[in-house]
Amino acid sequence: MQATEAHQALPLPRLIRAPEVAAATGLSLQRVYALSRKGVLPTVRLGRSVRYDAHQIALWLRSGGTSSNGDGNE
Repeated sequence: MQATEAHQALPLPRLIRAPEVAAATGLSLQRVYALSRKGVLPTVRLGRSVRYDAHQIALWLRSGGTSSNGDGNE
């Protein structure tokens, strides 16, 4: 397998911003930020920026909005 084939085999996640998460979930923007700070909402850090993997957000919603560490969706 060539290096270019290896890169093509790994799809990149669709990263979205907090306002898009708020719109998709019905949460307020402030609530999205609060849940992100608490580690309840799955995030992707890019330097100082915070983004959200759209697929992980969908899985989070399907799981009832609970965090992977068992804290729940306070």
